[in-house]
Amino acid sequence: EIIDTTCHGVTKNTLEECGFKLENAYDIYGNVTYDRGAEIAVYLKKHPEIENFVILDDDTADIVNYFPNNQPHICYKEGITEDSVNEAIAILNS
Repeated sequence: EIIDTTCHGVTKNTLEECGFKLENAYDIYGNVTYDRGAEIAVYLKKHPEIENFVILDDDTADIVNYFPNNQPHICYKEGITEDSVNEAIAILNS
């Protein structure tokens, strides 16, 4: 089940209220970041009932600094494979 998606943007104030700070990741006005890792971090901060999760994405450059251990390897050419499913299951079971 998909609970939410990214690319909504996170305001600088919201990000800081959740205990995160970013340098040079905001729009030209310095107010909003579209850094997907920031969006996921804020979402998780607002939903403390979430104890474990995986992020399924083949392009994690803006996510990996926040969650280096929550992403199985997914190749953009192959998509989700049996190996990536097994890795995701291992992450969820850890």
